Amino acid sequence: MTGIVDPSKLPELLAALSEDRKGTLLSPYKIVLRPDLTLELRPRKNLAVSDADVLEELVIEDQYNLHTFVRPTDTTIVDIGGHIGIFSVLAATFAPLAQIHSFEPHPDNYAQFNKNVRLNNLERRISVYNLGVSDREETAELYVSAENVGAHSTFHDERKKSLPIKLTTLAGIFRDAQLQHIDLLKLDCEGEEYTILLTTPPELMHKIDRIILEQHITLDTLRTYTPNSLTDYLHVCGFAVDKLKEITYPDEGTFYILHARRSNGNN
Repeated sequence: MTGIVDPSKLPELLAALSEDRKGTLLSPYKIVLRPDLTLELRPRKNLAVSDADVLEELVIEDQYNLHTFVRPTDTTIVDIGGHIGIFSVLAATFAPLAQIHSFEPHPDNYAQFNKNVRLNNLERRISVYNLGVSDREETAELYVSAENVGAHSTFHDERKKSLPIKLTTLAGIFRDAQLQHIDLLKLDCEGEEYTILLTTPPELMHKIDRIILEQHITLDTLRTYTPNSLTDYLHVCGFAVDKLKEITYPDEGTFYILHARRSNGNN
């Protein structure tokens, strides 16, 4: 949590998270992390995983080691699976020179993301796209989790309602945003990390310095990929890969937090 939260704001933050867990908050509410950083969260209501849980992972647990992996000299950051903007807004404060391109396919999350961008006066530095990212540019179905605000997925699930979304690719992001280089690529996209990275050619991967991602090892991903599929390809593309964290949920699968950086020692 180093540098993310002003120590004087921590009691207020913890109190709000506690109230959220109790389900007593019924309207959107603001969390002040520092005098220059405020986020608006939606109430939990009947959700198993709410905006507050995502905030707790990124801020209290600092599961991405933001204060060390996001660098003050970064100028281009891409956030795939942006949710409501917590990562992107935090990254903007750690990398004050960066332009951030963020992708969130669910319309409600996308709307809340834009609120948080405006709340922190970051409209000129964070561009938010209402798009999913995959291995193709077309319209697809997004299967919506009724329990977890961050678990909407393109994997077919007849138990869930779905909505149409537009998809782009990592190559499409480079093209449309006119990017020559990405300092940091972050992916938390419910299994699409495989299709995104494994279909991006090495010559384009070489334009990325660092990657932080949540790797999903679930029944859905294991139908096509192995747990080593991503790390093997990242090694081929010249990255050294560290597993920062491993979490297993009996009913869902195993999740890795991976850091990848160029193995030439400069990153």
